[in-house]
This record gives sequence, structure tokens and C-alpha cells, in this order.
Amino acid sequence: QTIRLESDDVTSVTLRLRDALIDLDAPITVRVGDRTVFNGVVSRTEEAIRTSLTERADPTTAATAILRVSWD
Repeated sequence: QTIRLESDDVTSVTLRLRDALIDLDAPITVRVGDRTVFNGVVSRTEEAIRTSLTERADPTTAATAILRVSWD
């Protein structure tokens, strides 16, 4: 499973993920243009859930994993 990002002026992003969006038990590849900027499994964490609920108090859409990626 691959997440593809396109941007001319952004060099980092925080992805808030949950199982309803992507299979967190399987490896995830994040690509920016032609480059792979992440490849691996993203762990579910309590911190991700707490942060998500602080930002948006809707447990049905809470992120269970956070992936920060950056590139040049």
C-alpha cells in the first residue's frame, strides 16, 4: 500500500492514520514524486490517539498512528 504525495513547496508532513483508512498491520510506502521517503510499518500509539482526540474530539475519526516524514 502506497501513499503518494505531490508538492512544490512543502518539505514535510504529518500523516494521521487509522485502520479504517489503511492497513496498519502491513508495511506502508510513502512516495513524494519519484522518491520513496518512508517504507515500513507504522505503530499504533496511545500518544497518537490522545493527540488526535485533543485536536478533534470525535472518537470515530481518531488517528491511531502518526507518521512524520520529511524530504529535501
